[in-house]
Amino acid sequence: MDQFMERAVELAVENVHNGGEPFGAVLVKNGKQVTEGVNELHNRFDITAHAEIQAMRKAQKMMHTHAGWPGRPGGIVERTFRIKRLRKGAF
Repeated sequence: MDQFMERAVELAVENVHNGGEPFGAVLVKNGKQVTEGVNELHNRFDITAHAEIQAMRKAQKMMHTHAGWPGRPGGIVERTFRIKRLRKGAF
């Protein structure tokens, strides 16, 4: 597991301790962390507040752009939902 996935898992664990679901995301561009987010459905009552969406929203604000993150060259999203069943059961 690389450092970005490790951070996404840390975020997921912290989110569970704060009453949320076990989902965290880290946006990475050219090998450097840009931003991160956690699932905030439980406190925002917003069905779009998934971890990766929250991280993308932060990135858009930082970059002052309306162009979505997935279209940014060199960007990747590390997120825990690929392993959510394992992680959710492990908590």
